[in-house]
Amino acid sequence: MRIYSALLVALALVAGGPALAAPQSKEKVTYPPVPDWPGAPPELRVVDSPCPGPQCQAELRDPSKPEALGRRVVFLNFDGGSFSRSSFNDDARENISAIVQSSMNIPGFETNALNFDGGLSRQQVIDFTVDQLNDTFRDLDVVFTTTRPAKGDYHMIVFAGEGSSCGGVTGSSGCAGIALRDCQEVMPNNIVFVFTWGLRYADLAQVAAHEGGHAFGLDHIDNTDAIMYFSVQNQIATEFGAGPINGPDISGACFGDTYQDSMARLMNNIGPRGQDVLAPDVTMIAPTEGATVVGGSPVIATIEDLDSAVKEVKLLINAVPVATKNSAPWEFTIPDDTIPGTTTVRLEATDVGGNVSVGQVKVEVAGDIPCATAAECPDGLACGDQGICVADAAPGSLGSLCSDNGECASGLCGALGAESRCTQQC
Repeated sequence: MRIYSALLVALALVAGGPALAAPQSKEKVTYPPVPDWPGAPPELRVVDSPCPGPQCQAELRDPSKPEALGRRVVFLNFDGGSFSRSSFNDDARENISAIVQSSMNIPGFETNALNFDGGLSRQQVIDFTVDQLNDTFRDLDVVFTTTRPAKGDYHMIVFAGEGSSCGGVTGSSGCAGIALRDCQEVMPNNIVFVFTWGLRYADLAQVAAHEGGHAFGLDHIDNTDAIMYFSVQNQIATEFGAGPINGPDISGACFGDTYQDSMARLMNNIGPRGQDVLAPDVTMIAPTEGATVVGGSPVIATIEDLDSAVKEVKLLINAVPVATKNSAPWEFTIPDDTIPGTTTVRLEATDVGGNVSVGQVKVEVAGDIPCATAAECPDGLACGDQGICVADAAPGSLGSLCSDNGECASGLCGALGAESRCTQQC
């Protein structure tokens, strides 16, 4: 998994787990200067977004809430793929685009699409593009990855390869890139396109930053030294820039503005690198809602924090704190002296920035339940040596019930009498 960010080691997507490893050192490459365009450079386009609006089908972010700020993940798709057309949605997670004119397959990037590749390999062009994007977004809370995220919201920049053009994909000919204008960046999963055919290798990062800027809420400006100028230039712009809104764009400009300070707007929509505005995400694993438990039953959760780290997790039984942990794994047990009856089991997670979130379930704490076999005990309980149902091992742990190897952390599910339980090699 190749992830590029100046804060890689500090970013732990699973709180308490190992930090993401930094990418391996790349060979030193001398990047050649790019030649001027032989003719008129291609335009960079933006089109109106269907959202917000009465027919919008996208899941929208509320820009008025504090959590609207925070880390943005951008998937740099150099491999293409199949995309579906929607007039009312843009969803990178499902390859659904409001820009493509019909459902289609878009080829991935190869250097033979470029007008000038500088003698660089495909990977060297990708590395250059990612490095330039990291530098351009250095002050903003944005992370770039060349591997599609497994979960969560993310934007996607598609680097379309040979045989894929602006006209063929969007019906709008003569452009090197195109995006939806998402004024307050309310759509958390935008897809934007860079058409690499005929570009110079150094244009990829500038076009990607430009179209990504539209997804983050920017308009075109009349400043030829800026990334947000409405066409590719001979020189490679590296800053978003400020200036008057481009004349043809004024009628559809965000907020009716006639002047744009691009970085100020991005800071307002995303926020600075290093901010901590998101509370941890708590997912309860055990017990489940409505389960029957006893003293000693496991309380387990996965807890993630995307923009900092988890500082503390408290277990509360009926709102009374009974245990605290400061590092993963986030595993507790129901106290033995818990009074039988309907009980609220609550985990309260606090990150280093003081943001708090909770996960909770209502369970039934049982008294002594007589048994002869585990089948006579509620799910999650085992029949103990004293003929009473007792807490069973946590799901997936050694000794817990299982039906196949995939349910065990050890990868081994073995027969034990009439039951099967997670085991390990001796």
